[in-house]
Amino acid sequence: NDANCAALAEQVAGAAVGHDNVVLVTLGTGVGGGIIIGGRIYDGMRGAGAELGHTLLVMDGEPCTCGRRGCWEAYSSATALIRQACQAVARLADVNGKTVFDAADRGDETARAVVDRYCDYLGAGLVNIVNALAPEVILIGGGISRQGERLLAPVRRYVERNCFGGKDGAVPVIAPAKLGNEAGIIGAAAL
Repeated sequence: NDANCAALAEQVAGAAVGHDNVVLVTLGTGVGGGIIIGGRIYDGMRGAGAELGHTLLVMDGEPCTCGRRGCWEAYSSATALIRQACQAVARLADVNGKTVFDAADRGDETARAVVDRYCDYLGAGLVNIVNALAPEVILIGGGISRQGERLLAPVRRYVERNCFGGKDGAVPVIAPAKLGNEAGIIGAAAL
């Protein structure tokens, strides 16, 4: 799938060069994932592995596009961030992931609370990945990743505080993906 190809691209030509155990998480309409183990794509049985956005984050939580409730995607996609902002402020128009972060950066307390909670949700999902796979690197891609350190710094702190072993555990590098929209095609060529 495209996220697997993007993860491979980042491992051979992007932000994870030199690392054999990499997870790429893409934040867009949904939450996508690609996993590289031992320098090779992990795609699981019947190619159904790495559906990271559909791991459970909140039992009986928000509805997900897959039909289940409480998936990580329902809390950490750009769509989820927009929903959370709209729930926090009854009448919002033209909201996207960037506008929520911009409002928080301007000092809007409601937007700041939404962003902080969103970063916690993202961090909680990453902790699950760290505890299950202990990758060397986790890359964050997709539109929300353009927030850079405003997104990544609190997520790193959350992961360090909450992963097995805490800061002395297997805390990976958490960084932005580099190859953007070209990653999928680069990864396909690398195959």
